[in-house]
Amino acid sequence: MNKIDQLKKDKWSNKYFCKLALLDHLRECLEKDNYLKATDEPKTSLKYETLDKELMDLKIILELYFCDNDELYQKRLDNLLINLENNLAVLKGLNPYENISHQTRRKHF
Repeated sequence: MNKIDQLKKDKWSNKYFCKLALLDHLRECLEKDNYLKATDEPKTSLKYETLDKELMDLKIILELYFCDNDELYQKRLDNLLINLENNLAVLKGLNPYENISHQTRRKHF
């Protein structure tokens, strides 16, 4: 049994509990990041390593929360790729929507 499965057996299988933990960790990461920016802390400082640890905790909780939702993951990944291509096209001075119908465009956003 892998470590994620071990965590899921306990209270981490409860979606509401995971959501609360997600929001708590997200808030904590934002507060730490804002503090580090405000104090102009060097990126190589130990405090940034602490932020990285909190971000890794956030990633683990996200994995627990979305463990059974591969379809949504794939859809969102496809959407991110389309947006990336469109943004790159805009940077190159092209119109990414030139050959796409209005209906198709709405599905992606």
